[in-house]
Amino acid sequence: MPSASTTPKRLSAALAPLAAAAALAFAAAPASADVTCTKVASPGSGSATELVNSLAPGDVGCLHGGTYVEDVKMTQGGTASAPVTLTSYPGERATIVGRFYVPKGSNYVTVSNLDLNGTTAQGTNDANDPSPTINAENVSFVGNDVTNDHHQICFLLGNSWGAVKDTLIQGNRIHDCGRLPSRNLDHGIYVEVSTGARILDNVIYDNADRGVQLYHDAQGTLVRGNVIDRNGEGIIFSGDYGYTSNDNVVEDNIITNSNLRNNVESWYPDGNPIGKGNVVRNNCIGGGAYDHGNGGISSEWGFSVENNNVLTKAPQFVDRGGKDFRLQGDSPCKGIANGATGSTAARDLGPATSTGTTPPATTPTQTSTPPVSTSNPPKSGPAVSLRTRRARGGRVRLTGRVRSASGNKLHSAAAAATRAIVQLRFDGAWYPLKSVPVRDGRFSSQLRIPAVMRGRVLRLRVVVPKVGKSHTVTVRAF
Repeated sequence: MPSASTTPKRLSAALAPLAAAAALAFAAAPASADVTCTKVASPGSGSATELVNSLAPGDVGCLHGGTYVEDVKMTQGGTASAPVTLTSYPGERATIVGRFYVPKGSNYVTVSNLDLNGTTAQGTNDANDPSPTINAENVSFVGNDVTNDHHQICFLLGNSWGAVKDTLIQGNRIHDCGRLPSRNLDHGIYVEVSTGARILDNVIYDNADRGVQLYHDAQGTLVRGNVIDRNGEGIIFSGDYGYTSNDNVVEDNIITNSNLRNNVESWYPDGNPIGKGNVVRNNCIGGGAYDHGNGGISSEWGFSVENNNVLTKAPQFVDRGGKDFRLQGDSPCKGIANGATGSTAARDLGPATSTGTTPPATTPTQTSTPPVSTSNPPKSGPAVSLRTRRARGGRVRLTGRVRSASGNKLHSAAAAATRAIVQLRFDGAWYPLKSVPVRDGRFSSQLRIPAVMRGRVLRLRVVVPKVGKSHTVTVRAF
């Protein structure tokens, strides 16, 4: 039986936000060559499970290309500065056929660039449970292809097994989830007991029932930049059992062609409170079974619709039949800033505030030479210094030093430091991008910024485990 390699390598994991921002609505691509694996597995009986069971905080577990027919449970979590990552081996693409489960307590887990199929058809997922099921906090799924060949719910965020907090679902393709004919129970993303989830830049299509269901206790969800097309229904705000889903923001999405009910709807049983603070804005909405000239938006009960949505029955995708959800040049949705299609026409999708609103973009300074952001702290400053310099072609150079508070000799923890973790501030939280080696108290690295994020002001910092973190620096990459 092939086993997971346990020989650590120097960490250099280019993770969620930058990779996700570059992943538009195309077919699944091999994992980025920027990923450096600390542990590796090849297809074989139980090899993916063996790999995930061996992961410790800071590890990047990589699966070689091929198919792993097994249920996978992420038994180990990480920390904010050292998450646990499962991804495809660089330049390859791995498929897991079986239930994928992140249980309560396995916090700070990132799952990226995998094909995940929760079907029961190959002898896995015997109970036909939702897959992936998430019951932990600070879990990210980025750049995956997720389906179950019409057997069950796909993503389930929180339930009686454990509430979730700060889940990130970004840059995935989520499709063909739920049994047919529809039972009104099976959805692409089911946000059940959740606080602060972010559902960003995904393509969610051909699912039996809701593309996104906010029921019954979904609080502060940000649904932004997605294509939600030809599901049974588009998105629902709902509540039950005395609970309501509140303060959820749905913006910059294309929500179209729902084939059973509304594109946007709500439901609250008699006697139940009604949701508050839910808003629908800056979307392109329309088409499908219930669009009678109103975009297929049900009565505004428990949510408000602002008047800056585009209503159309013809979004004009490049090739809907071929699952290419980019927009044609004359699409009426072109004015919607949508990460799944690559359109930022309407406004800059900068980091969101805690309330889901977006600050205006900063106007770049026009100079004859590239601006430099320098941030060398004074000697009484943090134990980690960081300096950034923008280069050509969307590259940002990072250099820094691990030092004592006095700025003189390294204290014992700094002297023992072996890696520095580069983090990006995005949607109100810090996300690890890359882990780089520290040698003699110094580190350096180069980030490649995807074209879709160039021109924006990025906020970066570096965290060195057991030593500290740098202060935040800003840089704009062109």
